[in-house]
Amino acid sequence: MSLYRIRNFIITAVLVVLAFVLQTTVFSRIHFLGYAPNLLLVLTFIYGYSDSRIVGMLIGFFSGLLMDVFFCDVIGYHALVFLLIGFVSGIWNSLFYSDDLYIPLLLLVLSDLFYHAVCFVVWYVLKARFELGYYLIRVMLPEFLLTFIAGLLLYKPVSALIYKLKEVPEQ
Repeated sequence: MSLYRIRNFIITAVLVVLAFVLQTTVFSRIHFLGYAPNLLLVLTFIYGYSDSRIVGMLIGFFSGLLMDVFFCDVIGYHALVFLLIGFVSGIWNSLFYSDDLYIPLLLLVLSDLFYHAVCFVVWYVLKARFELGYYLIRVMLPEFLLTFIAGLLLYKPVSALIYKLKEVPEQ
């Protein structure tokens, strides 16, 4: 394994851990928000969309695994959902690639809607709680807006970093 691939792995791992720490500590403790942006979902989407399906799947799997290990009773739930988001965002890159910010943000919104739909089914419907209105207003909308704002702020710098990391340095 070459040095630049090791460097890329370390930088990516630091980004995932930093996003996890910010999402679970700093942003969740800000009282006026009540919710935190899903930075791991944003990072998974950006890596899948900017790099490839495989990288998106790996970032999504390990991001979701972090969430599962620390906050979930079932190991693998978030890992599977984020893995699917990373895979689909890599497919979207080959279909909808654009230099504009509109298409990636629209696809990020669809990814977040998918995440919340799966969460609603697993955590509400399977427990016979059909409170869709409550979930939409109290859970989905605030987190959705914060995730959208985080995606808006993070897409360009993170995708520029990904393209910079993909360049092979001259020997």
